[in-house]
Formats: sequence, C-alpha cells, structure tokens
Amino acid sequence: VYVAHAALIAEAKFGQIQGYRNAVLLTLGTGVGGGILINGELYQGQNQMAGHFGHTCINPTDDELSIVGMPGSLEYAIGNYSIQRRSVGRFQSTIDLVKAYNENDSFATWLWLDLVRKLSLAIASLANSFSPEIIVLAGGITRAGDSLLRPLLQFMSIYEYRPNNKITELKLARFSDLSGAIGAAAFAFTKAKMN
Repeated sequence: VYVAHAALIAEAKFGQIQGYRNAVLLTLGTGVGGGILINGELYQGQNQMAGHFGHTCINPTDDELSIVGMPGSLEYAIGNYSIQRRSVGRFQSTIDLVKAYNENDSFATWLWLDLVRKLSLAIASLANSFSPEIIVLAGGITRAGDSLLRPLLQFMSIYEYRPNNKITELKLARFSDLSGAIGAAAFAFTKAKMN
C-alpha cells in the first residue's frame, strides 16, 4: 500500500491528479493497491494502511482468499499474480492476455472483459463511497491503454451512480507503473529539504 501512496503523491504533484482536492488512485499490477486524497492530503487512516482496495470483495462466492483472508477479492480477480490460474495456464502474464485480446482470441476476450467488468464494479463502488472528483489508474496493467480504458468506460456507464449526469473522471496515470518510484523520490526530496 505504501507504493500506492507514493504513486498518489506523484500523480497529485506532477500528474493527472494535479489541481484536484479529492481523488482515488488504484495501482493495478501483480496485486492491487490504492491511495485516497482528501482535501488535498493523502489519507492514510489507522496504521497508515488506507487504500487496500485489492482486498475489496467483489464475489463472495469465490473461495479464493486474498492475503488478508478476503474471499473473492479484486486483487485475485485482476492481479497479475493469479493470471495463470484464472486462465487455466493459458496466459503467463496479463501482457500475454491483452496481446491475445487485441488479436481477437475468443477466450482472451472473455477473460479480459470479465476482468475489466470486475474492475469497473470496484471503481463504481469507490466512486459511490468516496465521491471523488477523479479516479486514476496506475501500475503495469494500465500499459494496456485503450484496451483497458475503452471497455472500462463502457462498464462504468452501466454501474456508476450518476445523479444529474455527474460522471466521475477516470484517467490513466501520467507515470503508469513508475508513479510509485516518482512519488517516493518526491517525498524523499521534500523531507531532505525540511532538514
């Protein structure tokens, strides 16, 4: 979760969250992490652990437990660590899955769109719970670009509650899977200047 907090700092200082006061960031990669910006400040909660969005339950009938014991977690549903199991050994990584999806492979299309649909359920739940101005996605899975964003926005139009046609902005991070490193460097630089 600390890498996700650093990613949020990077995007708030230099990236897609610049100028926003209330935002949510999700890191999508081996697992799923996140961060919350409230009134321009990183919210860390008790024990500095806020943002463990990967352990959100999206399918309680799924027996697979996350590392914190949550059944049917978002992290299992979309994380790169579980792609071999979810694809019955057909894909070694999410990159392989996206490549096959872009080549119109039927199984890859089903698996990828199922993954994106589950992600949209979690994002819509975050939008409904926190009502942020923007939600930003970072991490290696975001390298899928439009192959991720296009179906994700379509699913969001189904699941997000949009009173008065108010739509939560959804963007890919400016720094993709480097957001965490950039945020950590910015944090260290700020601390060094204070001393």
